[in-house]
Amino acid sequence: MKNPCNEIELGKYRVYVKDVQDKFEGWIKNRQGISVWQDLNLSRMGGSIFTPNLNEMGAPYSTPKWGYTKVDVVYNIDKFEFAKEFIVFKEFKIATRISGNGLMIKLTDGSSNKLNKWLDKAKEQYGVDAVYYFDYDARTCIVEVPIF
Repeated sequence: MKNPCNEIELGKYRVYVKDVQDKFEGWIKNRQGISVWQDLNLSRMGGSIFTPNLNEMGAPYSTPKWGYTKVDVVYNIDKFEFAKEFIVFKEFKIATRISGNGLMIKLTDGSSNKLNKWLDKAKEQYGVDAVYYFDYDARTCIVEVPIF
């Protein structure tokens, strides 16, 4: 099962965003560390969100989104592993449907299965969890592998 907090066995958090190491170093220096927030909504499994520990006024940073809880405060940049680049692993067509409550657009079961298959293949080939995003105009899903 994918660790919802993106923490790897070496005790480091993986950051799946490029070019943010300088920002993190600034937060450690000027905002008393980096807060690690874990998504508690099991239907989303959104991973971690990282924020400065204190806001601009010096008060504790409030929850960045509903359903997240603070699980750690990090004071050492060496506790993070940053993605340096992303390689496109697979791009494929998707089909969507309206959710049961009519408030969301979701992948069809077939497209969800296809996505999970390509995520598993990327992990098998590269040894790291892949990420994905949707090109809504082209109705495609792009699976990318981070290079740390």
